[in-house]
Amino acid sequence: PTHINKDYGRLLPPTMIGCLRATLRFIFWTIPCLFLDKVRLIGFVICLIPAWIRFISYYAFASHRRSIRYADESCRQTLDVYCLDRTMLNQGFKRYRENARRDTATHAHEDGSAITRAALSQPASAFDQAAMASDDGTQNETDQNSALILAPVIIFCPGGAWLIGYKMWGALLARVLTAAGIIVVIPDYRNYPWSTVPGMVADIESTIEWTHNNIHWFGGDNRRTVLVGQSAGGHLACTTLLKRALKILELQQNRDHAIQQNDEAAHGMDQTNGHTIVDNGMATTTTTATAISSTSDHRQLPWSPKERVSGFVSLSAPHDLAAMESTFIRHGLDEFAVDRIFGGQRNEYDPFAIIQSIAPEHHSELRELLPPMQIRHGTCDKTVPHDGSKRFAEVLQQIIGEAGVTFDSYDGWSHTDPILEGPMAADHRFHKDLFLAVRTWTDSSTISWPSAEDPIIRGRLCPNCMIRVARWCNPF
Repeated sequence: PTHINKDYGRLLPPTMIGCLRATLRFIFWTIPCLFLDKVRLIGFVICLIPAWIRFISYYAFASHRRSIRYADESCRQTLDVYCLDRTMLNQGFKRYRENARRDTATHAHEDGSAITRAALSQPASAFDQAAMASDDGTQNETDQNSALILAPVIIFCPGGAWLIGYKMWGALLARVLTAAGIIVVIPDYRNYPWSTVPGMVADIESTIEWTHNNIHWFGGDNRRTVLVGQSAGGHLACTTLLKRALKILELQQNRDHAIQQNDEAAHGMDQTNGHTIVDNGMATTTTTATAISSTSDHRQLPWSPKERVSGFVSLSAPHDLAAMESTFIRHGLDEFAVDRIFGGQRNEYDPFAIIQSIAPEHHSELRELLPPMQIRHGTCDKTVPHDGSKRFAEVLQQIIGEAGVTFDSYDGWSHTDPILEGPMAADHRFHKDLFLAVRTWTDSSTISWPSAEDPIIRGRLCPNCMIRVARWCNPF
């Protein structure tokens, strides 16, 4: 089919019409919107200059932080580990590097006489027990005490519209929660156009895996890990958990189907005439191999959500992409731009669509795979609709149960208030809620919230009047 261009009185193919419309839309809508957002963002940054100075000073000099690679495909695949004190950080990083060198040496020698790869890839608890054991198979008192003080861990995935995400955005959160006795891991991940959303989800998966295998070197307990995500980071974290659960469900179904086929072939029942037949061995052998392969694939899954994560907290995240259409357009992102960001797989990486795609008969299985969740959102969020998060939480509650999913609102807070303007004004409501969630989900009675007189809790990073003006300029 073709379209008539009335201005020129000739026929144009639909692809040319689409390109023309997209070009005009980009010139006369996207560019002005981006320019206006940039002007407002500059005003937002200028108003908070006193806070940014202290923010950057903490991140660069005062924090007990170490940047570490978790993958080698891009320079963006690094993460920051925030420890409770400088000594723990330095000793932990030293042990981590020594272990990495041993791992490299093991790969270089195929006989693996000193340390096997299997030992290095064990979960932290098993590896720690092996490492701390003395020659006679016992553990000394110091090592036992060290194992008892492993701290709970938060993995915080920062936002940035899948375009400008950066690990530094979570520094204020780490500043408060490390003071409360929680180790914080904040990953950087590849942004568009260097990657699409599927690649970003893969980076979050790699971060969770790295944390599980290595956080014990820094004094963290990999059995007490809470996943947190804000904005686009919340979307990526939630999608990571859901996609992993779906993969396990699919493998379980394939395994059960293969086992059923194997049983039918083994009995050799002729469904046509009802008589038992003798197999020639071919069908039985094939189905048995399929069943074994499916079961093996299931066992070889790196992790399932509930095994790796004790709980998940989502903050101001776009869980329902259909509800984001008006926001995308307002910020100059048409459907073509959004599809490119999602690598042409928008529905496959839409948490709301993923949940709706799961058949009711599998809801009980999904409930066993997913950790408890908290969905949190500011009522004055101009970027991600508050109602979208509420609707997503309601659907999750129908599947997982109200005990497994809760929804809470922050009255009067915008998209960035919980992680920027709030902490800068000494309002740590979100940080306190995270602390309580970690203590509940991980049974961490040893951690404690800092006192009200602690400078980290009490001190403002910026005059209140400047924060109010910044909120007015905030494009988010």
